[in-house]
Amino acid sequence: MVHRPVQLNGIADVQHALCAEDITIWATEANNGNMKENLQASAEAVDRYAERCGLQHAPTKSELVQLRPSPLNTTKQRLYLSSDRISEAKEMQRMRQGDTDYFHKYYRMLPHQFDFILRLLQKDLERKHAVREPISPAERLAMTLRVGISKAHMAVKVTCHALWMRLQLLYMPIPTSETWLHVAQGFGHTWQFLNCIGAVDGKHVQLKCPKNSGSMFFNYKGTYSIALLAVVDCNYKFVMVDVEAYGKQSDGGVLEQSKFGKLLQQGKLQLPKD
Repeated sequence: MVHRPVQLNGIADVQHALCAEDITIWATEANNGNMKENLQASAEAVDRYAERCGLQHAPTKSELVQLRPSPLNTTKQRLYLSSDRISEAKEMQRMRQGDTDYFHKYYRMLPHQFDFILRLLQKDLERKHAVREPISPAERLAMTLRVGISKAHMAVKVTCHALWMRLQLLYMPIPTSETWLHVAQGFGHTWQFLNCIGAVDGKHVQLKCPKNSGSMFFNYKGTYSIALLAVVDCNYKFVMVDVEAYGKQSDGGVLEQSKFGKLLQQGKLQLPKD
């Protein structure tokens, strides 16, 4: 959440307003003499505030400021913010051209893996240019993998959906009889555990209590969460994943209500007969 820079209070004849994550500054027609100087000082105060708080902006992302022309002065006024801020995409390019180890720590994948995912999602994440310059596909993916802040929540939501739609069939297809047989053979060979089609466990993913949800997400640890249930093979690789159970549910309840549990009870998992 962006707060109002207190330095703006000391600049005469300039008003300012804060709405969400946008700061607007303006001057009235009564102070034409020092209008540009005062507005420039205000812009620099906002600039210093952003730098001190670790906020980022780029010249291409900055809002245009229009001043109502007055009878005494109809010349256009142009304000400048420092151009040393860089966007998430430019920061990513700088890291990949330098220290790839830091890129891996930052995004938890190597540059060529990032590019592979980006090529898959490119068309899904492109947006038409309207009033503001849209967030680029590379920035959307970078924010999803790293940032996840409130102002990016829609980009993260769209990107996560595109990730699942594009990657699920490649890396987590619906298991077939051949898949289960391969998993069972792996457990028998690696762990000498025969007739095992997977190891099942769950994880509580902590979250803020959703509005009007009561105690549905309140778990035994005293926090709010949604339950993730996963089935893995002998190499700890996911075979099936289910993320939809309420935090209040027991382990048995999570398994019973999961898609894996329901298919198992209904005999529709396509398990091998032999």
